[in-house]
Amino acid sequence: MTHDRAPLTAAQLGQFKTQLESLLIELTKSLGDTTKGSQPVKLDEPIGRLSRMDAIQQQQMAKATQRGLKRRIGLVRAALSRIQTNRFGECVDCEEPIALPRLVARPEAGRCIPCQSVSER
Repeated sequence: MTHDRAPLTAAQLGQFKTQLESLLIELTKSLGDTTKGSQPVKLDEPIGRLSRMDAIQQQQMAKATQRGLKRRIGLVRAALSRIQTNRFGECVDCEEPIALPRLVARPEAGRCIPCQSVSER
C-alpha cells in the first residue's frame, strides 16, 4: 500500500516536536492530578454524602484514566524518539508515510490509518 505524501520539512518536524513536548508536559501533569482520585477508599473514614459505592466507582474511573494517560504518554515519547531517529511520520508497521491530517490530529500516531485499523481488530 502506497500513501503519497512529500517528506516532512524541517519546519514541520520542529512544529511537531514542540507540540509533542507540550503534550507530554500536559499529560504528565494530568497524570499527577489523577493520583489522588485513584487512592484506595478508606473504609474506616466517613466520606460525607458520597456513598462508598460512589467512591469506589470514582476510584476505578480514576485508575482507568491513569491507564489511558500512561498509554498516551508512551505514544508521545515514542513519537519524540522517532523524530530523533528521522522516522517520524512513517508507519511503524508498513513504513509508508502517515497522512499529514492524521499527524495534525494525533501527532503521537505511529501507524497509518489502514495499519491502525488492522491493529485494533
